[in-house]
Amino acid sequence: MTGNIRLDLKSSHQVPGQTAQEMTSSAPGTCFIKNGKYHVLYDEVQEGGDAVIKNHLILSEEQMELRQKGAIRSKMVFSANKKHATDYITPYGQIPLVIDTSAYEVTELLEDANEIRVATSYRMESGGSNVTECKMEITVRTLEP
Repeated sequence: MTGNIRLDLKSSHQVPGQTAQEMTSSAPGTCFIKNGKYHVLYDEVQEGGDAVIKNHLILSEEQMELRQKGAIRSKMVFSANKKHATDYITPYGQIPLVIDTSAYEVTELLEDANEIRVATSYRMESGGSNVTECKMEITVRTLEP
């Protein structure tokens, strides 16, 4: 699965004591394989349309890594039953976070597949406190030439 793709993302974020916030988005992008891992490149436009975030998603059987550059800068790693520290850098400042992933599953990570599906559940912590409980589902589909 390489070339032009469409990425669909569905996520849920729940701050303790509040109702979960749902979000969906779609973006065109490209996909290539390097060192046995899938690399998905896509842009995300912030609300208002004035800031772009360049996303680089790296997928393997063991983990997913999301690198962001632009209006937001971060490197988040999602690997089942592991914690990863990161700095989430926004125009308003830097937020130290810990990504505590409870589940990570990827399907169809085969070179001849037309679709890859990723599902992860994780908690974001900052300063030793739970900031939000999250679920994320990503589908990457090959676009017909």
